[in-house]
Order: sequence, then structure tokens, then C-alpha cells
Amino acid sequence: MIVSSAQYSVSTTPVKVVSANEVGRNVWINCTTNENFYIGPTNSVSSTTGFFVAKTAADLRIELDANDEIWAVMATGTHTISVLQVTL
Repeated sequence: MIVSSAQYSVSTTPVKVVSANEVGRNVWINCTTNENFYIGPTNSVSSTTGFFVAKTAADLRIELDANDEIWAVMATGTHTISVLQVTL
């Protein structure tokens, strides 16, 4: 098992917060500055097409297959997204 964590500065331009990998993994994502954000599988994610993650939500847990990635974007401003990955 490999564990890694990172933080990303995310604004209205999509940012890759989880890169593709050869193995499946569990991922936890949250916004450390307590703001709403949106996620999706490609760099075309936007505040109108992405999966909405509310600032009041608990840490979002996602189980990813190999080669999946996650992109994040904010509706306004620049905020910090924190990511924890644990390979399966």
C-alpha cells in the first residue's frame, strides 16, 4: 500500500488533482478553504458540467480504477484542494 497527499491551488481553470495511475486507489478530496468546488474526469470540467462538492460536505471519498484521473475547478476565486491517495 502506498499513501500520498498533496494540495493544489484551484481557480476557474481546471487543475488535475489526481493523475492516472497503473493501479486502483482510494482518494479523499476536500477544500481546505471551505468553499464549494466541482470535479470531473477531464480538463473540460466546469462549474456547469462538474460534480458539485458542497463546502459543508465531509471529505469526499472516491474509489478509482487504474488510469482514472480527477480534475477540479472553482466557480470563483482561488482555493486550496487537499487530496489523499491510498493505492489498493
